Amino acid sequence: MGKLATTVDRMYGNRLAIEQPLEGYRFGTDAMVLAAAIRAKKNQHVLELGSGVGAALLAAALRLPDVRFTGIERELDYVTLLESNIARNALADRVTAIAGDVTDKTLAKNGGTFDHVMANPPFYKEQKKRTPKPLRKAARQEEPDGLVNWIAAANRFLKPKGTFTVIHTADRADEIITLMKKFCGGVTLFPLWPREGEAAKRIVIQGTKGSKAPLLILPGLVLHDGQGNYYSKRATAIIKKGVSLWDI
Repeated sequence: MGKLATTVDRMYGNRLAIEQPLEGYRFGTDAMVLAAAIRAKKNQHVLELGSGVGAALLAAALRLPDVRFTGIERELDYVTLLESNIARNALADRVTAIAGDVTDKTLAKNGGTFDHVMANPPFYKEQKKRTPKPLRKAARQEEPDGLVNWIAAANRFLKPKGTFTVIHTADRADEIITLMKKFCGGVTLFPLWPREGEAAKRIVIQGTKGSKAPLLILPGLVLHDGQGNYYSKRATAIIKKGVSLWDI
């Protein structure tokens, strides 16, 4: 990896090893929750848009052993790490990395469509927050029309009746729902509260392409206990043990 300093960190009770930049974007709760939100059947194919080093992608692959996965990533440093992490965790028979920009319309034409698409897009609008480190900025800072472009990409890659799952900041939920409803129905909202009694900061939103079902708001998940120092029992089952978000 040349001059890029990295660490190898464990997740899912040491069952998964992820090499990631020491000073770039590093995976956390969001990636684990996104991985837990994917509902795929045997022999289906899941695509992650902007997969980074593969934390969410590989966590989902570990949880769903009969499903295939593909990750698209633009930053070449991350692509190299993603490929290394796929090999490191002996998942090359089911997980593939593609170097490319999710907004490139030719990718869907050449790569086909998928049963499920998942994404953890950059959260922060350019005028609101700046991050000095290039790799971290690429992962966290939204480009102009970024959310519009990512959701349009999900539509291009998604098969009819396939699901699109995204985790984002809760204050962008209305914007995301509006964009998703252009091709998705049956939209489900799953709020993530930092602690009991606090406003949700993150939200998982999932919709089905072509569905006419109404919007559904689920009870959601409290991430931390009363002191805020440890994950709640339900969050621990998801983040440490790989339990499905929908089974708790």
